[in-house]
Amino acid sequence: VLLYVLLISHNPFHEADCQSPSGRQAVEAGVVRLVAQGRFDTNAEGWTRLAHDARALIGGSLRVAPQERPSATDALRDPWLSRALAEAPDAATAGGGRPGAQSERWKAEHWAELHGFQQLGWLAIARASAEPELCPDVVEAARVAAAALPCQSKSEGYLRCLAQEIATSESGRWLQAKGAWSDVLRLAFCYLDADRDGALSAADLAGHIEATTAEAAFDEARQWITEWGEPASPCSNGSRPSPRSAGSPAALSGSGAEAPDASEVCGLSPADLQAALFASVQPLGGAADVGCCTAASYAGAL
Repeated sequence: VLLYVLLISHNPFHEADCQSPSGRQAVEAGVVRLVAQGRFDTNAEGWTRLAHDARALIGGSLRVAPQERPSATDALRDPWLSRALAEAPDAATAGGGRPGAQSERWKAEHWAELHGFQQLGWLAIARASAEPELCPDVVEAARVAAAALPCQSKSEGYLRCLAQEIATSESGRWLQAKGAWSDVLRLAFCYLDADRDGALSAADLAGHIEATTAEAAFDEARQWITEWGEPASPCSNGSRPSPRSAGSPAALSGSGAEAPDASEVCGLSPADLQAALFASVQPLGGAADVGCCTAASYAGAL
């Protein structure tokens, strides 16, 4: 009803005013009757000018049977509403709200606030996702954002823009094939796990970190493992990490020493990667914010 009023400028059941001019109670009874019959004004000039998918959203929301109406979540995911919000990001986010289609500024700010491991994880997810698995509006938004980048940055820029779109999409709405999450996560983990040993060691992570020196990359990678790894089991065999098994620069330098046994490899598991990704979509402004979700609800949406 509110969406109809905002777009058409009058109540969808205003016909009751014409049919019952005798008083307020009669008008209210007329409105109730029209609502029960599912009859609303489809002859208004504003209605006929609306896009077909906009009329479909409103008409579906005004159905008499509750089970035939879209839920609030489904309505927020509606393609027309997503496009409308994306085309007016400043108005959509007035007062600090975060609707279904976030403003470009909010997306950039939220991405910048993510931990380096979370950013790397979403980049891997973007790389592992096939476009047919993704919602078209997410792919299109990434393409538009990448097109605005300098020519030399477009190839890698599209991947980063896609990762940003995915990371800032609420309730997992970016993944069109809902059952595909486990496969996407597995492929993303395999991309990061360079030695294919089933754990993201410092050596694996350092290869994906842009740093001034190899030592700096390893230091950052080791810090990531400390922050995001399971505290109860720093190594898969329960022991404390040794310099080589933790992926030190010496392990990467090819000194001739034997590689550590697989049972001694320390690092992050697929569950750790998933936990870091889900943690990044928890609401910044409180669960009451529009478009927010908890890690649990995000996991459920996928």
